[in-house]
Amino acid sequence: MTLAERLNKVQVPLTNAALSVLLIRLFLAFEWLNSGTGKIQSILTDPSAYFGGLSKVFAAVWAKTNPYSFMADFLTNWAAPNASTAVTAIAITEVLVGLSLLLGLLTRLGAFGGIVMNMIFILAAGHTSPSTMGINVVMIGAQLGMMIAPGGRVLGLDAVLHRKFTKIPLW
Repeated sequence: MTLAERLNKVQVPLTNAALSVLLIRLFLAFEWLNSGTGKIQSILTDPSAYFGGLSKVFAAVWAKTNPYSFMADFLTNWAAPNASTAVTAIAITEVLVGLSLLLGLLTRLGAFGGIVMNMIFILAAGHTSPSTMGINVVMIGAQLGMMIAPGGRVLGLDAVLHRKFTKIPLW
């Protein structure tokens, strides 16, 4: 059996719908990886300035006008004083979501993690700009598509996992 025949057995055939899901998955992966690696680069370059700046943004900008009192309290009382922990966790999570989507590995779990991150961003900063709200809503919709469709089975490692463990709905 040739390699092409093996791949066809493992993966979803490349129909127009499957190709669309693949392109959306790769665009989302780029967005998450770009955002996460940019934060990590800033952390490694000048951590005190980066964390200090974001601490001020959390408390003075996002929390001050935030319409959600629980999020304003969280930003003021936890995120701002612990900016280094919060931003580092955000950056690592963004990279992990991006890698999951890029490789098509645990795509549904990665998409769910992305949705959680986008919801946090909406609650923290969605009120600051229509574009901030808009891009996060669009990403949530696209990631829901990744969860509903077999997004990782199109040229992804989830295809191999699905073939070996067919009863597990994670891939």
